[in-house]
Amino acid sequence: MLFPYQVTSHLVVPVEDIIDIANAPGLRVEFTRLVERTSARSVIIDLRPAVLTLAGVEVLEDTHAAAVHRSLPLGVSAPHRLARKVLHLTGADRLFPVHPDLPTALQPP
Repeated sequence: MLFPYQVTSHLVVPVEDIIDIANAPGLRVEFTRLVERTSARSVIIDLRPAVLTLAGVEVLEDTHAAAVHRSLPLGVSAPHRLARKVLHLTGADRLFPVHPDLPTALQPP
């Protein structure tokens, strides 16, 4: 279950659990719905687990596509080095900015 909240003009979506093949379909729908319905000016996925699976990367890429469709910037906060490395190795960090922590993600570009 997600508990998104707004900080200034950002919708922050904290992710506490690993995104894997079991929960990816539901999270994909939920993230897309949040992106489509938000009145915020940007969305930040606050990715808290250290592990990021391919299913998780694909959910983030699909969420990015939904955000692009709405001309809504999407960023990812990934405090764990391993998760940031996965985003780099898969090239996902070329689609959206990846930040080492939430305060950095909340800063203007």
